[in-house]
Amino acid sequence: YCVEFSFAARDADTIQTVNQATEAVGDESRTVESAGRQMQDTREAAVNLAQAVEQIYHRSQEQVQANRQLIESIDSMRSSTAETTEQLDQQTAETNQLSEDAQRLMAAIALFRLPAADRP
Repeated sequence: YCVEFSFAARDADTIQTVNQATEAVGDESRTVESAGRQMQDTREAAVNLAQAVEQIYHRSQEQVQANRQLIESIDSMRSSTAETTEQLDQQTAETNQLSEDAQRLMAAIALFRLPAADRP
C-alpha cells in the first residue's frame, strides 16, 4: 500500500508539474503574442510617422520654391523701383532745366516791345 501511495503521490506531483509547465507555456505564448501585436503596432506607427515626415518634407520643398519666387518678385520690384526713381530724378532735372530755359527766354523777349496799335 505504501508503494502504491508513493506512486500515486508521484503521479499527482508529476501531473501538477506538467499542468504548471503547460500553464507556464500558455502564459509565455500569450506574452509572445502580445509582444508580436505590440511590435506590429510599433511598426505601423513608424510607417505612419515616416509618411508624415515625407509629407512635411514635400510641403517644405513647396514652401522653399514659393519663397524663392517671392524673393525673385521682390527683387524685380526693387529693381523697377530703383529704375523708376532714377527716371523720376532725371525727369525732375530736365523739368528744372526747362523751367530755367523758359525764364531766360521770358527775360530775353521782355526786351522787345511791339509798337502800340492805334486805339480808336
